[in-house]
This record gives sequence, C-alpha cells and structure tokens, in this order.
Amino acid sequence: IKSKNYNSISVLIREENNIINSYVSVSKECKHRYNAKQIISELVSKFSAKGGGSPTFGTSVITDQKSSVIMKYIEEFLKA
Repeated sequence: IKSKNYNSISVLIREENNIINSYVSVSKECKHRYNAKQIISELVSKFSAKGGGSPTFGTSVITDQKSSVIMKYIEEFLKA
C-alpha cells in the first residue's frame, strides 16, 4: 500500500480470539507528523498492548479490546 501511495498511513487490524494484531505502515514521503513507531507507541500506552517498529512500519498485539475501539482511537489520535 505504501509503495503505491507516496503520502499515506495504512492501518490493518486482525481480530481473533480476543487478540488484535495491528499493522501500521507509513510511507516515507508522508507529510503527517506521526510515523508508524509513534502510532504503535501510542497504542501500547493507551491499551493493554505490546509492540514496536520503525518509522515506516510497526506492529502491536492488543488484548481485551474491540477492533472498532482501536480504529476509532487511531482516527481521533491522528486528527489531533
């Protein structure tokens, strides 16, 4: 996704058995003030999560939460 969209943030979420795997990808040319590592760090601090990454790609594992809550939080976080 990020290779085809030079100014993009992509968030993919997979929810299974009360565990959410999230994947955040930020293109190198993205003009947004947050990178993937910062977004994952925000998820880790807000939810019961573990994760990390680089400026362009990060992953986290979140437990005891709904994917809709995670996505809403990310949307609001990125708007701020």
